[in-house]
Amino acid sequence: MDRQLSIILTGELDSGKSTLIGRLLFDTHSLSKESEKELRNSKGFRFASLLDSLQEERDGEFTLDTTQAVISSKKIQYTLIDAPGHKELIKNMLTASSYAEAAIVVIDAEKGLEEQTKRHTYILKFLGIDSMIIVINKMDSVGYKKDIFFENSAKASYFLKNLGVTPVSIIPISAEQGDCLLKRSKNMPWYQTDCLMESIDKCVKQKKNSDFRLPIQDIYNIGDEAIIVGRIVSGKIRLKDKIKSTSFNKNLRIKCIKTFGKKNKLIAKAPESIGLVLDDIKGLGRGNVLYKGIPPEFKKQVFAKIFCVRPLLPGERFSFLCSTQEVLGKISEIKTAMETTNFTELKNPDVLNATDTAEVTIDLEKSISVESFKRIPALGRFLLQKNSKVCAVGIIL
Repeated sequence: MDRQLSIILTGELDSGKSTLIGRLLFDTHSLSKESEKELRNSKGFRFASLLDSLQEERDGEFTLDTTQAVISSKKIQYTLIDAPGHKELIKNMLTASSYAEAAIVVIDAEKGLEEQTKRHTYILKFLGIDSMIIVINKMDSVGYKKDIFFENSAKASYFLKNLGVTPVSIIPISAEQGDCLLKRSKNMPWYQTDCLMESIDKCVKQKKNSDFRLPIQDIYNIGDEAIIVGRIVSGKIRLKDKIKSTSFNKNLRIKCIKTFGKKNKLIAKAPESIGLVLDDIKGLGRGNVLYKGIPPEFKKQVFAKIFCVRPLLPGERFSFLCSTQEVLGKISEIKTAMETTNFTELKNPDVLNATDTAEVTIDLEKSISVESFKRIPALGRFLLQKNSKVCAVGIIL
């Protein structure tokens, strides 16, 4: 694939996210021929149940709190991520779905824009996801009435404007019936702009050439080879390129680029997960960042925005996790803070509670390799953790 795009779907419980993903899988023929044939011949089938099947198939492979599905066009592979709720959304945006570039916000046409969806949208904006598609779902349940769509559209637009977000599109759909997903619907002749897949295609942006970054996840010794494994978070490399590590200023030559179960590669680029064989691995280990071009910043203090999922006291020690790096740290200063239940500013808070956001200065016990979130998101997102529990997520400014 020439391009990959991860899209997170969020919205209230029962807004139809799972049905939407299931219907897209079916309509884009992204299922196996056997599965598609079985579904066409089944009675009482629900599209939402497709995600249950996908999750069952994955249970033996890896554990995620989100469910993911892949659909493809000729040149683009889309990963759709179903975020089931508020805390799960926050947690998984920085773990399983930390590379999401766009979002689909699902609103029930009968219920309209609800408080939880407002908070989800705020978090998406907070985490730097600016490409948002708003879908007003279940239009079939309101008789495909344009007045109901335009009322919901106006309320969503007003809320987004106050957040500083301009949506890619606001689209009336019926996930269950397939209206306005791949093409415009005869049931809604009053809507003649982009269908959902056309809007999704508009979220794909040409990425500028950026510097190569690969945080080392581990080093495996297989036979006589030491293989460095990790995910490229920025840029690309070629066989025989010379790269460097943040642990020392020395050129390392790439002898081999490996991918699991496939032939060795001549070129690898973000966001591929690869194995590298280098001419020297002395001093390398988990947490080091391999790079080419401008070196990553090496910092012992960061200025950041955080979103709390548990109470957090200024001055208390926690683990600061960024990519595969981990170091102890503490909040030395709170610049500004906001309570997001009703979006009110907090004056000199003694504690940051769950759902509070803040701009803070964080002091680290040793320097690590980071980037501003705008430059390289994967090295600009982090978790604050205490006793193995996530306290907050954040982005480096």
